[in-house]
Amino acid sequence: MNTLLSKIHLLTEYAAEHNLATRIALLFDVSRSSHVKRLYVVDLLSGEVLMSCLAASGRGRTLWSRLFPRTGDVPDSWLTPIGRCRIAERYEGEFGVAYRLDGLDTTNANARSRAIVLHSSPEIPNANISFAPLWCSRGCVVVAPSAFRKIDEILKDTSDALLWIYAD
Repeated sequence: MNTLLSKIHLLTEYAAEHNLATRIALLFDVSRSSHVKRLYVVDLLSGEVLMSCLAASGRGRTLWSRLFPRTGDVPDSWLTPIGRCRIAERYEGEFGVAYRLDGLDTTNANARSRAIVLHSSPEIPNANISFAPLWCSRGCVVVAPSAFRKIDEILKDTSDALLWIYAD
């Protein structure tokens, strides 16, 4: 939890320095197992975790990247890029309501052109699991529909919120 609190503090500073939303943010720890909750919705003002949920990340396109999951921002790699993103416009897409992501760091500068988005999928369960790998995406951040509805309710009234995808 100390790592999460330090990330919240760093993100609060970043948001203020870059004129982005300073109240709500999402943090996604891709270094944690996909079997446990690893996406956090946080209140940057209070440091409180408002909710956490399971989240899928990119499976990688090659056998090597599937056997040894990692992150990346190479086009057509199916890997999740790490770094800070601005949660951009809400839209209706292949998976229903989703949010486009604009990469703010060199490690995720291709996020928008790669169509890396935040969306839901019924393949993602609501609770921690102890078997088989969680369904993997083609680089997107994917949560269960019930978790997405809660996140969507929060984000609908927030502009320029941040999502920090990191691996510690």
